[in-house]
Amino acid sequence: MIFELKKLSILSGLFLIACSSESPIEPVDTCRNYATSYTSDTGITTTCTFDRNTFLLSCSDDSSNTMTKQYSGTEEFVFEVSALGRETYLSRLEEFNGLSLLTTNSFENGQHRSKHMDVSSLYGFGRFVLYQHDTYDSIQRPTSSYVTTNISHYCAEQILTMEYSEQDKILRTRFESEESSCQVFNDLDITFDVHGNIVRESNLNITIDYVVNETESICI
Repeated sequence: MIFELKKLSILSGLFLIACSSESPIEPVDTCRNYATSYTSDTGITTTCTFDRNTFLLSCSDDSSNTMTKQYSGTEEFVFEVSALGRETYLSRLEEFNGLSLLTTNSFENGQHRSKHMDVSSLYGFGRFVLYQHDTYDSIQRPTSSYVTTNISHYCAEQILTMEYSEQDKILRTRFESEESSCQVFNDLDITFDVHGNIVRESNLNITIDYVVNETESICI
């Protein structure tokens, strides 16, 4: 559900937050109703499917944009929606308008790192944004991150905070910096439905709403 927002603000995909956590001992939920078809308010329809053999979520839209997420197992895919804004995938590859963005999540020395990199060379191979999550809430969702990047003119070395509004089901991200170069990435709000599907994305420049057409239940 992020293809169109990125087409209108093309580099913002580099700065989306991967709010991952380590796999739990036991999942809170036993089923997930994920969107297999949804349509944006601009008329673009996206279809998705999850493969229980390869643990791969694959999505494509009417404009030939694609997105894949790799999980370590079905349990991690189902557990992802047990808390607002939680993401448990190992990697995510998004391809749109000639741009390919790769996100990887890893834990090193007890610390969680999310790396977002342009692998298409459209803006220069090896351009990256690295999130070092340093504080977490009681259910292991990151609440702040130290952000570094080798894209020198885009929000280098900033603190990013994440807020989870359980009542409104909104994930909010905010840069502490007031620099103009950060504003396109700031004030990003992602709204979820009761099943954990994204139904709205907005920042200072644009808002995209989505209607979920069909869902599929995956249970463990």
